[in-house]
Amino acid sequence: DISLQPDVSNTMSSFLQFGHVPGKLTYFDNTNYIEVQGFDLDTNWHNYHIVHYFTGPNAKKYDLYIDGVLRGDKLPWRTPFTSPLTRVRIQTNARETTLPPMEPGEEHDWGEVDNIVVVAMPLDVTPFAAPVTTTQLGQGVVYKRYTHADLFGSKQNIFVTDINLNDPSVGIKFPNSNGTPRTVPTHASNVASAVAAVNGQFYNTSTFNSIQYLKVNGTLVNPTDNGADQQAIIDDGLGTPNSIRMLQKPAPGWGSVAAANIMASGPYLFENGIKWTAYDPLDTTFVPVRHPRTAAAWTFDNHLLLVVVDGRSSASAGMTIPELQDYIDHLGWIKFSTNYDGGGSATMWTSTSGVVNVPSDGSPRGVANAIAITAAPVATPVTPTGVVGVEGQSQFSLSWQVSSGATSYEIRRSTSSSGPFSLIGTTGNNWFTDTTVSPGTTYYYVLIAKNSAGQSIASTPLGTGTSDAI
Repeated sequence: DISLQPDVSNTMSSFLQFGHVPGKLTYFDNTNYIEVQGFDLDTNWHNYHIVHYFTGPNAKKYDLYIDGVLRGDKLPWRTPFTSPLTRVRIQTNARETTLPPMEPGEEHDWGEVDNIVVVAMPLDVTPFAAPVTTTQLGQGVVYKRYTHADLFGSKQNIFVTDINLNDPSVGIKFPNSNGTPRTVPTHASNVASAVAAVNGQFYNTSTFNSIQYLKVNGTLVNPTDNGADQQAIIDDGLGTPNSIRMLQKPAPGWGSVAAANIMASGPYLFENGIKWTAYDPLDTTFVPVRHPRTAAAWTFDNHLLLVVVDGRSSASAGMTIPELQDYIDHLGWIKFSTNYDGGGSATMWTSTSGVVNVPSDGSPRGVANAIAITAAPVATPVTPTGVVGVEGQSQFSLSWQVSSGATSYEIRRSTSSSGPFSLIGTTGNNWFTDTTVSPGTTYYYVLIAKNSAGQSIASTPLGTGTSDAI
């Protein structure tokens, strides 16, 4: 995520100043402003690439590349910044000459800064292998099955339901048994419009009640607030793109969270993109041993991933917690992720195929509760709207609002607003960068949303300028 806002806290991981020293780019080393050597500011476009280190021997340092050349090697974070996220301050003074001290009432005549384009460059995320099955279950919900003949030195079968929380169609429910064991398919049958479901929390095998914090539709089902190493899927019930998300357990406990729906579990796997590794060193049966697993992950681009791993069989060995982390890390840009009940409980159900995995008990086990996903039936996606563009050096970046039901988008381009428009790329995201533009040429772009039901009408053409900045 990129957030552009006034910075008055003076806490950041990196601090770059354009023109603090005339004609130079400088960084702050917590004491002095240091000139970046071998580079002078000019009137041309330049690419500034900052790489932050969170862990390891270079923790709390960053590298600065300018036009692909390393100009700042392992520069220090500004103290006392400690967040697991980065926070970059960019300050533009752009003064052309050294200025004398100001007299009372005087103002300096600062130089002009024309354009700064800030672009998020997501890390490339590639699954260990392509899914062998992909099925759209509803608007914004896609099921994928992965089969690996040799992953982590063993056979593995993994099942993923990918929920695009930006899609207004999707919803989530936490059906619970109130002490009566029910299989995941039975839980799902009690949820209208359910298209997918997995087992939920750990539970007491005698009473079949959850042993973790659970709130459903504003009613506290289980107040147990055990363990600091937890996260939860929460839903405030308001039906906005931010209603469903994952949350790290706050210090005051889950009771301090106002959301109407909270399903907590642990141990958590990722916090703000960082793998959690502080597991109990005395544990010899849960974290370091392969088991069937169920987990949830929330990505930086607002997708919820429900993951089930088969195990305890010759067809699929199961995973340790570190192996599960590594696998989930290859499924998307993970922000939060937590473990739910696994073992013989690990079950995934879809509306098109029923139980899709092979539970280690041989059949679905009765469980205390489940995570059920709802969505509208698959239909042709709507035409993309809210299309905007940003010109850069030899490129043009597009972004747009998510089209309900879309699983991919075609990007088409022409040098005329009336076409014809030629395909230049496809993406599963709601952004795309065209790096094949020519300076001085005006281009027009249209977008087409696609899914298993068909494709939308093309969006209204968006034109670029004719500036040589393209």
